[in-house]
Amino acid sequence: MKEITYIGPLQAAVVASVVAMILSLVGVLVGTVIPSLLSGNFFRLSSVLMVLGWPLVTGAIIFFTTVLSCVAYNWVAARFGGVKVMLS
Repeated sequence: MKEITYIGPLQAAVVASVVAMILSLVGVLVGTVIPSLLSGNFFRLSSVLMVLGWPLVTGAIIFFTTVLSCVAYNWVAARFGGVKVMLS
């Protein structure tokens, strides 16, 4: 059994935010760009702002919440012990 007592906040936050940004971009493309292309008016300002802005906002929110979660986990793990994982 291995015990996880420390998680690097910045490394975990960067990975989580990049994954969230990619998934958010796919969601925005499916939700705004494809319907706009089908209706014939893609270059509306709102569609362009959604494609550019929403993944950035999502990435920023996920980054900060992941950093806070890792810091809280590290604080609790240092005092009470970490999660025990069986590796094979």
